[in-house]
Amino acid sequence: MTSHPVFRVSWLPALVSLPVAALGWFDLKLRYSGWSDVPAGAWAGMLGCTVAAALLFRAPGAALLTAWLANLAMMTASVHLTSAHLVALLVSFGAARYGNALVVWLSGLSIALEAGVEVLIFHQDGDPLDVLRVGDRAGSVAHGATSDVLAPLAVAVVTLSTPWLIGLLLRSHDANERSRIDRDVAEARQHEAEARLAHATEVADLRAAQTQMANEVHDVVGHSLAVILAQAESARFLDDDQPDRIREILQHVASAARLSLQDIHAVLRAGGSDAGPASVRVEDLIDGLRKAGRDIRVSVVGMPQPLPHDVEFVAFRVLQEMLTNALRHGLLDAPLWVAQRWENDLQLEVRNVVRPPCEHRPGGGHGVAGMRRRVESVGGRLAVETHDHATGAMFIATASIPLRVP
Repeated sequence: MTSHPVFRVSWLPALVSLPVAALGWFDLKLRYSGWSDVPAGAWAGMLGCTVAAALLFRAPGAALLTAWLANLAMMTASVHLTSAHLVALLVSFGAARYGNALVVWLSGLSIALEAGVEVLIFHQDGDPLDVLRVGDRAGSVAHGATSDVLAPLAVAVVTLSTPWLIGLLLRSHDANERSRIDRDVAEARQHEAEARLAHATEVADLRAAQTQMANEVHDVVGHSLAVILAQAESARFLDDDQPDRIREILQHVASAARLSLQDIHAVLRAGGSDAGPASVRVEDLIDGLRKAGRDIRVSVVGMPQPLPHDVEFVAFRVLQEMLTNALRHGLLDAPLWVAQRWENDLQLEVRNVVRPPCEHRPGGGHGVAGMRRRVESVGGRLAVETHDHATGAMFIATASIPLRVP
């Protein structure tokens, strides 16, 4: 059962039922000379009409049933109160306006039955208070004496149908209004959800860009510092009578720092993008380490071929991080082995001897995680492992990079 919030007010049933009770009391007083002459059916009818009016807004189905029981009680006493006509109009409206689907249909069917009862009572009683007498007179004028049944019946049907149809119209209006409100609420929630999604996407993109930039800066600065540290370490073993060699190392340190600054500026201009240009070539990485005094042994297997820009940049950054790790964790007097194998894919391998105990566990550290993320971004894979070596442990990092982006 659907009800309007205004009819949940506690005093409203009394406001409607009291006039109905007063009208019924006045009707009984007018019909009968004394209260002792009022039959039980008339009292039951008056009480039933009052209860039906009180139940109208909270329980339309119960009001409809009570109104019919009141009519049956009055029919047994051969009396029909004017208040019953009023309740019939109110129940027709309330059932259509606030009842559920079953109550609406039952109230619609009741209109024809109630109209027949009204016509029957009119012909048997002829009560001057009966509103149908006006319709009967109008029908007699319009259709003549032969319409003394059809005219009152039509008036009764129209009279009872009018509040029923008004109730349906108001019901439909409320349904449309609720649908509009629900639609507005749904659209507002959708817009709010879209705004939240857009904000979350923007935040996620910003954080991803920040993470990417941090990784780029880590790779650039880490490699430059490793090269500078290696050159500074080599300078410690020089004698004081080698000023030219010391100046050369200092020049290499300044050059490495300068290249690092240039690379950082390039990263910042590119916004940390993986597709940013590399400021040095792979050969420059090798030359920088050799100038730092490291023994770099390079081997190339297969025929080198041009790579897509993003794949080439990933290969450069991965090799840069491999060499950085080798400088940080490898023995200073041990060589670094750098291998390139051009087969179905490009395999980059860096091997170096680490200080015992192994300070660089396979798969550990941010550097290895960063390399793995870069390689996997172009469909490749990274493998790290250690093997026993005569002077410690051999750390091997191998990156397999597709020659074409999948």
